[in-house]
Amino acid sequence: MSKSYAKNFLTNVIFRIDFSPILKIDTELPIELQEKVRMEFPEYNNKIENLIQTTKLPDGEIKLERPGIHNIHRIYNPKKNKTILIQYNFVSLENQKYINFHDFKNDVKNLYDVFSVIYRPLNIKRIGLRYINEIIIRTGNPLEWNNYINTKLISPIDFFNDKDTLSRIMTTSTINKEDLSINYICGIYNPEYPAKISRKEFIIDIDCYSHDYDENRVIEFLDKARKEAKLLFEKSIKKDLRSLMEVNNESQIS
Repeated sequence: MSKSYAKNFLTNVIFRIDFSPILKIDTELPIELQEKVRMEFPEYNNKIENLIQTTKLPDGEIKLERPGIHNIHRIYNPKKNKTILIQYNFVSLENQKYINFHDFKNDVKNLYDVFSVIYRPLNIKRIGLRYINEIIIRTGNPLEWNNYINTKLISPIDFFNDKDTLSRIMTTSTINKEDLSINYICGIYNPEYPAKISRKEFIIDIDCYSHDYDENRVIEFLDKARKEAKLLFEKSIKKDLRSLMEVNNESQIS
C-alpha cells in the first residue's frame, strides 16, 4: 500500500506542454488568458529574450544558433510560488510550494481548459510532469545516506576509496514504458561544486513525459505520470526519510 506524508522535500513541481509554434504568442499579450486566470494568478510580466541554441559538430566544435527574439510571458499568484510560463512553443505551470496533487491538478486543468480553447488546435509535441526533490538534512555525514535512500542508488559512492575528495556524484537513468517515459536523476549535486561535498543534500528528480498524447488526453497523462512518479519515489527512499516526512493522509507526490 502506498504511503502518504504530511511534509515533503519538493522544491518544484512542473507541468509542461510543448507544441508546434504559435507565432501570435510572440506578438500579442495573452490578454484573454490572463483575464480568465486572474483570480488565482493576478500578477503578470513579460521578458523578451534572444534565445541561443548550441549544436556540437562532428569535429568537436560548438556552433551557436540564434533562432530569434521571443517573448516569455509570466503570470504569478500573489505569493509568487506558482508561475504560469507561456512562450511561442510551450506552456507550463510551476509550483514551488507543492501541497498535494488534488490542488495541483486543479490548477493544471483550469489553465489547460483556458489555453486549449484560446490557442486551438494544439499540436502537442511533448507533455511532461516533473517532481524535483531537494532533500536537505542539517546534521550527519554528507556522504552517509544508508537509512534515508535506497542503497542501490547510493552504491556509486562506495566505488571511490577516497570519498572525502568527491565534489559531485549523480546518476541519470531513462525508463521507457508503453505510454510514457521517465528521466530519473538522483545523487549528491553539491551546490558548492567544485568544492568538496560538505552538505548533507540529496536530489531526486523524476521527469515523466510523453510524445504521444493529443490535446484531449492531457489530464489522463497527468494522472498516469503522477502514479509512476509516486511509485518510483517510494522505491527510492527508506525509513528515516519517511519518518522526517511524517506519515499522514497527504502524500509527498499525492
